[in-house]
Amino acid sequence: MNGGTPCNFLAYHTDIVLLVVVWRVCYKLSLRDLAEMCLTRSFTFTHEAVREWEARCAPQLAGRLRAERHGRGGGSWYADETYIKVQGRWCYVCRAIDRADNWLDALLREPRDLGAAKQLFARSLAVVGTPLQRVTTDGHPAYPWAVRETLGKKVLHRGNSYLNSRREQDHRGIKQRY
Repeated sequence: MNGGTPCNFLAYHTDIVLLVVVWRVCYKLSLRDLAEMCLTRSFTFTHEAVREWEARCAPQLAGRLRAERHGRGGGSWYADETYIKVQGRWCYVCRAIDRADNWLDALLREPRDLGAAKQLFARSLAVVGTPLQRVTTDGHPAYPWAVRETLGKKVLHRGNSYLNSRREQDHRGIKQRY
């Protein structure tokens, strides 16, 4: 990370801070677990420090990961959503994944409507930057319109929850984390 980033000028080396933030984001670890894990490696900090590091560095890490995914998505996408509670409000986590299970993009929205589907496809297309052949979704009526309007008429849309069942089973990990 270059100079002037939010993760620099901390009491600990940037590599240690970023490692703790990545562990926090990728694995289901509590703030106190991370502080205890690092204590066994002779790094002493509180769980509140981990919370602060996550707030400062996670958005920057997400942006860099999104930039590195540019041009790496496959020609076949799968889109689905799950319903979770975020800060006391129920929301949908909509996500797009390619055939090789590479995460293209995700979106947190309250309504499950045409606007959310169009926004998910537009953001995923901006991340990937390459044309695609087909999109597989569940049977929600907003997806065919969103595929046609956002991705074009040449993209094949398969609206079948059976074809998307492998991705639907993956929601367990998302729901456990939240």
